[in-house]
Amino acid sequence: MYKIYVDGALLWADNADSAGTDILTPKLKLDVNGAGSLSFVMPPGNLLYNSIKKLKSIITVEEDSDIIFRGRVMDDTRDFYNQKSVYCEGDRSFLLDSLKKPYSYNGNVQAFFRELVSGHNGQVDAEKRFTVGNITAVDQALTMEAEDDSYQSTSDAIENRLLGAYGGYLATRTAGGVTYLDWLKEPSGADAREISFSVNLLELKDKLDAADIFTVLLPLGASGMDDEGNEQDPVSIASVNGGVEYIQDDNAVSLYGKIWRAQMWSNEEDPSALLTKAQEFLKTGALLRTITLTAVDMHFIDSTAASVHIGDKVHILSNPHGMDLTMACAQMEIDLLNPENTTYTFGEPPRTLTENYVKTDEAVETVTGTGRRGGGGGSQKKTEAKLRWAIIEANEKTAQINLLTHDQNELTGRVSNAEIRLDGINATIDLKADRTLVDDLETRVTSAEVNIDGANAAITLKADASIVDNLGERVSSAEVTIDGLNSEIALKADKITLNGYVTANQLKTEFSNFESGISDTLYVRALSATNFECNSLKLAGYGLSLVQKKVVTSVSRTRRYVKSPSDVSIEIYECSGVSTDTIYYASWE
Repeated sequence: MYKIYVDGALLWADNADSAGTDILTPKLKLDVNGAGSLSFVMPPGNLLYNSIKKLKSIITVEEDSDIIFRGRVMDDTRDFYNQKSVYCEGDRSFLLDSLKKPYSYNGNVQAFFRELVSGHNGQVDAEKRFTVGNITAVDQALTMEAEDDSYQSTSDAIENRLLGAYGGYLATRTAGGVTYLDWLKEPSGADAREISFSVNLLELKDKLDAADIFTVLLPLGASGMDDEGNEQDPVSIASVNGGVEYIQDDNAVSLYGKIWRAQMWSNEEDPSALLTKAQEFLKTGALLRTITLTAVDMHFIDSTAASVHIGDKVHILSNPHGMDLTMACAQMEIDLLNPENTTYTFGEPPRTLTENYVKTDEAVETVTGTGRRGGGGGSQKKTEAKLRWAIIEANEKTAQINLLTHDQNELTGRVSNAEIRLDGINATIDLKADRTLVDDLETRVTSAEVNIDGANAAITLKADASIVDNLGERVSSAEVTIDGLNSEIALKADKITLNGYVTANQLKTEFSNFESGISDTLYVRALSATNFECNSLKLAGYGLSLVQKKVVTSVSRTRRYVKSPSDVSIEIYECSGVSTDTIYYASWE
């Protein structure tokens, strides 16, 4: 039923008896949103052991002569026993091998898709080329205007300019020796497949991702710049929606409450068309349900029964679980040796941390209208003046998680950054934020930083502000350090103002140079100072002031003798010179 080929030569078949085609643990993963993958272990006894060429060899998987996977070898690691662990990625990844140069385009959307595929084909080998197949994601008459001054892969160009703006899915298929690339409105597949409890359902897991649910939608259309370079508001549905710029799912609101989401269609300038797209998108807001189950494909039991493939709509019936619904198959993990263990995912496939990072990146750009999700002409003009991005980085080996954001507006000169770093090994958390604003009058730079060191029980908080204008330059800073191990708190600032009541049970201070201004009254039990200076002084409630007086400091005298008639001598002193000086003393006022 299943066969694997390498460059057209048979590598393995599930019904083969030859030891020369043995492989171990072949697992095939198919994804409606991705390229898919194939992995297996090849023992040295396999006849094609030395025939696999990394990045060059084309691997195909057939089911009943139908090719269900086509790709290339990405890794063939050999272990101690010379067994090769082979990993292959699907042929959609071939679009990463070609480059789209800077361009400016104004024309038909379908023609632009064909142009991208044609450009890819002109740069790669024959086995990596595609023929444009079915296009159902957009109407034939739809036009677009876009430009990009960057060099990017064809895969990114399709993702950013087409899938991001107009939606849809890429799918590859090989028939008659030709590999087609389809751009579909919804996954292609057949109907009337069924998985039922007590028939072929083995295991079931039902998950509703609350993080992705939304019940109220704010649709945003094209935006751009006016003739004066001012940013215009995006197109709204208010004019065709009774003056209301949003829509909501009343049933979902009754279940989950109002959960808002903004979604941008940066190419859409018609409010009516924008409303139609929003109504279709709103239907998915409360249907972000993931059902993962293990089931036996009835085709393995009855060859006349149809197999389940990616994109097929399957009726899932399980009365014990209260489940009776029809959903499209979004993901399959097939154990080629034991197909009865195949796992099917319906709805929204579960995301890894890395996939969530991509999702976050795309979500930020969707709301801001920047390049990744753009397709319209207005979004490019907006991109020239504004740049926004968000990144989530995770490193399992170092137990680190980094969250980074950036916002830059070239028209106003405003730049904002935020950074959060979590270090699990060193038990540290770093939070940083910066903002720069430049205008005609001044430049302002502000930053804040928080460092939490769990291992050393320390917290550091820093803040800085710089203002440069035509009159002068002002810089202010503050820093708080809390050291739990040493029971210390340090505060540093250009100016510290304490408002309210401050209590200190024990306070010791050391100042090499202390200058202070006290606006009110100082009450102390004892005052000791080498130098004391004041303009007025009160003692026991009475004012004292400094008084000056002139006093005699010395007197010169002469002595004379006078003899009276009675022959009595009289001694007379006369002042011949007087010295005075001014003295100062405190006196009651």
